Amino acid sequence: MNADPSLKAEALLIAEKAKALGLSQEQIAHAVDASQSQVSRVLSGTGRRRSKLFDRVCKYVLSQARPATKVSAAKHPALSAALSDVWDGSEEHAEALALVIRSLGVFQRKPRAARAATSAGEQ
Repeated sequence: MNADPSLKAEALLIAEKAKALGLSQEQIAHAVDASQSQVSRVLSGTGRRRSKLFDRVCKYVLSQARPATKVSAAKHPALSAALSDVWDGSEEHAEALALVIRSLGVFQRKPRAARAATSAGEQ
């Protein structure tokens, strides 16, 4: 049976994020109480279904991202306006929105110089 395409895509994004953060498979394995080979399989996206280990690896890698400071977020009125538009005022909803926003960190674009270097290498 083939790997789940959406699982593979998510795994590759997490692998890219781990690399950008300078996390080795060995460091991740130690943090999530797994072997390096298990982490390698998770990050390659070859699994047929989501596992508890997959979720632990994703959670750990995302937790290592350096969040923006309050000062830099406060400088963006569009972000504040968007939150005001959707937040219902409850603590539970605030936590849910925070989780969604943090999970978007996986999709951060590479800096322009890194994209140019990658493109030049592909030619």
